[in-house]
Amino acid sequence: MTTMLVALSICALMACKATPSSADTDSGATAGLAKGGLSAADPEAPPSTTPTDVPRADPIAGWLAYAGPGKAYTVKLPGSPEEATSDLPIGDIGVGTLTTAVAVSEDGKHIYATAVAEVRVSSGAVFDQGLAIKTAIDRTLANGSQDAAKDIVVGGIAGREVTFRKTWGVPVTGTMRAFAADHPPRLWMVTGAAAIGESKADIQPFIDSFVPVAGPASAE
Repeated sequence: MTTMLVALSICALMACKATPSSADTDSGATAGLAKGGLSAADPEAPPSTTPTDVPRADPIAGWLAYAGPGKAYTVKLPGSPEEATSDLPIGDIGVGTLTTAVAVSEDGKHIYATAVAEVRVSSGAVFDQGLAIKTAIDRTLANGSQDAAKDIVVGGIAGREVTFRKTWGVPVTGTMRAFAADHPPRLWMVTGAAAIGESKADIQPFIDSFVPVAGPASAE
């Protein structure tokens, strides 16, 4: 198991408290002008001859179809994941039984992590779904940089998506989504990241393949 996988599986899915990390470096995140020619923004640049209507190959075609515990979500992973279960305190809301499933690319430079928490709400507390989502994102990305963010709905369940930069053993960039629903109280997380400078072609398709499922857990 690589350093990046260990760091993400332990901390990125909120199984531990945030610890200080080195400042993010993003040397590969910005690109200069194209070599040997005009930039695309230059009005004298020749028009592109690249076809725009050619279908692109699905970067996650052939990946493993995976169902979370109790079929609480479905997702595609590049291989069989490492699975773990732990208790997750969620502020004053209660405690969640957190089950994670983490896969890593063969080169160790890409991470694909999913998690679901079945929440036991404390006596007298209310399961605040918005607060649960915010807590999940803030704890996962502590000491990192949250960039673009937007509210989303997948499978009829509300959530939030953020892109980020952070150091998990090595500097990475990626995308995270968190969802929450009641009946029963449940929290979901999916995170995809790549080492700075590495291709992210399969990160968003992986994120998009994650579909949370509400309702009682299946016994199958």
